[in-house]
Amino acid sequence: MNQKIKVLFIHRSMEFGGVEKVVINQLKNIDKNIFEVTLLLKLYQGGMRNQIPKDIKLKYLTRGKEDFSRFKLLFLVQLVIRNLKLRLLSKFPFLIRKFYLKQNFDIIVSPTYTSFDDVLNYDQKTKKIAWFHTDIRDGKDHNNNLLLLNKLKKFDWVVFGSKQTQRVIADQYNISYPNSQVIYNPIDISATRDKSKEFEVDFDKRPVFLSIGRLNKRKGYHTLMRAHRMLLDEGVQHSVAIIGDGEENQNLKNQAKELNVEDTFLFYGAKANPYPYIKASDFYILSSDSESYPLTIGEVLILGKPIISTDVGGISEMMTHNENGLLIEYSAEAMAEAMKRFIQDQDFINKITDNNKSIESKFDNAIINKQIEDLFIRFAR
Repeated sequence: MNQKIKVLFIHRSMEFGGVEKVVINQLKNIDKNIFEVTLLLKLYQGGMRNQIPKDIKLKYLTRGKEDFSRFKLLFLVQLVIRNLKLRLLSKFPFLIRKFYLKQNFDIIVSPTYTSFDDVLNYDQKTKKIAWFHTDIRDGKDHNNNLLLLNKLKKFDWVVFGSKQTQRVIADQYNISYPNSQVIYNPIDISATRDKSKEFEVDFDKRPVFLSIGRLNKRKGYHTLMRAHRMLLDEGVQHSVAIIGDGEENQNLKNQAKELNVEDTFLFYGAKANPYPYIKASDFYILSSDSESYPLTIGEVLILGKPIISTDVGGISEMMTHNENGLLIEYSAEAMAEAMKRFIQDQDFINKITDNNKSIESKFDNAIINKQIEDLFIRFAR
């Protein structure tokens, strides 16, 4: 192929998150001899923006809050101007093509549902591919979910992050996507291990259960905190460390005060490099009530840590119950019981640790990257 295939990724920003990790890995590993890649960010914002590979073209519509004035009044003015600008560009997307991108593309990629509209409104000629990671279950958001799922039908191809994500849509909404496939998210194995050695972390109170994720209700940290309190009441000493930030930050800290666990249920905030914390922890726990195919589970397995996880999303496609850890139901009682077993059953922990030494083959980046590249080549022809 003499001419490179031009691929455009459109994403909101580069806050710390699983989707952003996926985007970084895809941008880093795609063959630049075959593809010319551009990343368009609506906001040049977030702790992961410095991780964007230098060999891709970076475009953005507005600067992030990190670059705004520290004076409150001027900050608010800049924020209003930014919002007005984004609304204008959303209403007239041809302005983005004309003044920001200034070129045509063979393929446009939406890494997640937040950029569906931006990609679908781009133009009618360019092939459009959507990645869908969300565990979308029926419930109070039924109508919004249907709206989202119908947007997926407008794409030329849909990539699901796990078999379970695809299956839930078929089972609960009776919607299928003939033009689709499952591609697991790539994990940068060598970088994960290298980053885990960049600095030392010393937890004061052991054994420590680590969890990484945005502080929102879906992550189940309120329930995990109740499980933690139950174990302390039984005299089972341990601590829980949470890495992440989000809208539930203050509510969780208030709950920690109410349950008198401020010294043992610890909030470390968001971290650009969480891997030394994983390496230094004793165990990992994922307490979410819904997930798709969370990258962090693979990264924790790569670093050899025993995992307790709620049996949600595609996690059972990543780890095996009683071999790599424990898959449990979503409840404080189930979390407490699993945590207690991890603390008290050293033979079981030794078995899990040995099993996780050979887990690397499950996350073969070469296979995943080839699937992505083959998909792009097929649509560019």
